[in-house]
Amino acid sequence: MEGKKKYFEELNIFRALIIIWVIIGHSFDSGTDFLGMLHSYAYTFHMAAFFMLSGILFAGKCKSAKSIKDKAVLIKNRALRLLTPYLFFTCVSYLLKIFFDEYANNSLPSINELLISILTGCHNPNGGLWFLHNLFVFSAVAVLISFIPSAVSTIVILAANIACFLLNGSTFNILYFALYFALGLAVADRYDNVSKFFEGRYREKSSCIRLAVIDIMMLAASVALFTADIILSLYTNLLFKIFYTLFNIITWYLIACVITHLGIAKKPLGNIGSYSMDIYMIGYYVQIALRVILKSMLGTPYIVYSLCMMIFGLILPIPISKYIVRKVRLFRILCLGDYSKKQKCDDTVVNNQEK
Repeated sequence: MEGKKKYFEELNIFRALIIIWVIIGHSFDSGTDFLGMLHSYAYTFHMAAFFMLSGILFAGKCKSAKSIKDKAVLIKNRALRLLTPYLFFTCVSYLLKIFFDEYANNSLPSINELLISILTGCHNPNGGLWFLHNLFVFSAVAVLISFIPSAVSTIVILAANIACFLLNGSTFNILYFALYFALGLAVADRYDNVSKFFEGRYREKSSCIRLAVIDIMMLAASVALFTADIILSLYTNLLFKIFYTLFNIITWYLIACVITHLGIAKKPLGNIGSYSMDIYMIGYYVQIALRVILKSMLGTPYIVYSLCMMIFGLILPIPISKYIVRKVRLFRILCLGDYSKKQKCDDTVVNNQEK
């Protein structure tokens, strides 16, 4: 049923860069200082980039499911992969809030509220779990409507977002992020050619340096647009929001291509990319623990505990997962939705992680 899997190194580097921005976004508070600006900048594109990358990586499986049986099996596997950690970490977060409710940013939900949040993916005790819920919904719908060209689906979802914005002045989050997942499915149709283009054109170091210069200019433009948004509130306009988000996604994708071809910090970033799901799931608890201990209990300054949250939230999940979670099958099932009987090598995990 499943199509042939192909590993694109630049996508793994791209995934590493995105998860770093996720950790940054979760570490700092919004505000007008430098760290607050980093937080705000991260939230302009990091989750949209994850959904788009997920669409690219899922497209092959989606299109290979032709029969009703194949579609049912794929949706079931997707549910096991995404909803198992979703439900497990929901329960873990709820239990932790029972014992440490006084240190929580949000009040403990009732059982009824918890059940509703599980079904809808909203207001979960663990704020980051909405991604897994939405990703499963997008994946299941994509499998069911795979007979519709992905470009057509993307246009329909874009039109729905615009209609919601014109009618209500805003759009639904699930509809907004569905646009990027659909874009990922559409890009996947031609991504092999895109990857070959960069591989052929920027294989030489000199040509890759030219790409790096272009990318630096794009990054400067991204910062300029971000500054303009702060002054003019451009981000409230849906079309500008979509344009700016896509501009940032392309900018950081090109940075990933430069890193891949120049080999700068490729090994550590490749390792971060291969553990991106582990970092996303486990890093949340590392960061929360540090915030409770350093901020609430010890009263350390904001700059100290926020930087510790960023550094250790990114680094600690890797050895925790490598030597504990991925070593024990039960932990792999509960934390990563990995039901395989044997531990996979890192490259296989990279190929199979659709985050």
